Amino acid sequence: MSGMAGKNYAGTNSNRLKTIPLGSGNVYILPVNSTYPTMPTDAEFEQDVNMIGRTKNGATLTYAGEYYTASSDDGVAKKVKLTSETVSFSWGVMTWIANTVKQILQTARTETVTDSMGSRSRVKIGGVGNQDNQEYWIHFVGGDPVDGKITVTGRGLNTAGLEAAFAVDAETVLTPSFEFTPMDSDGTLVCIDMATMTAVADSSPKLTALTIGALTLSPTFDGDTLEYTVTTTSTTNAVTATAASGTQIVVLVNGESLTNGGTATWEDDDNEVLVTVSDSKGSTTYKVTVTKS
Repeated sequence: MSGMAGKNYAGTNSNRLKTIPLGSGNVYILPVNSTYPTMPTDAEFEQDVNMIGRTKNGATLTYAGEYYTASSDDGVAKKVKLTSETVSFSWGVMTWIANTVKQILQTARTETVTDSMGSRSRVKIGGVGNQDNQEYWIHFVGGDPVDGKITVTGRGLNTAGLEAAFAVDAETVLTPSFEFTPMDSDGTLVCIDMATMTAVADSSPKLTALTIGALTLSPTFDGDTLEYTVTTTSTTNAVTATAASGTQIVVLVNGESLTNGGTATWEDDDNEVLVTVSDSKGSTTYKVTVTKS
């Protein structure tokens, strides 16, 4: 299965605001028949024998709906109803053989011709009586290693006909456009599957405890909570941070370094305490605003 674009893509991006589906992909095709009456699995689709050909110029999924709008004469009351919808999928096929044309065109037939020139494949196209109405499952696979695999799957017939330009300075690309038909009792026209992004666990070190003398932090200390407030009437308090062994702890009070466990002297009003714990995997900084009244 060496030719499969996107097959082994496992997304590493966990930020939905930075997920960008990008790039082209490959298209696989299977007949709608007694073997595949319902949508095949990815494993059934994604085999080289089912790839219709190498893609050129990417692929396009198009959804269109028609709506009826009912409105009162004064425009105050209005209602919009979806009356019909269509989904089509088109792409460029750069590598193709006689059977490719048969899969694309409903009146195409293939045969082997043998004469003094040898054997060759022949495609016959035309004759409305030759329309086979054979629907196909179309399965596009794309993606990248960052955002993961994306697939587009539907069933239908090519409604775009066939145009093949034979030129000395360009490849001959077929561009079918399949109009999808409902694939289930819900009327589903297309399925788009995108890799489920699993949030990457934060491996940076965390504090297990943080105290400012005997004062009560707000909120209660938690290693995953990074900002706190506390009030005091004392002039000084000890600042003590605890973390796992092998970590380094740095304490700053109003920008000045303080030994962990040392005593801080407070100025009137707000004071800033920054505690940073670090190791080879990263660092985490906690902030405590100490208000002396």
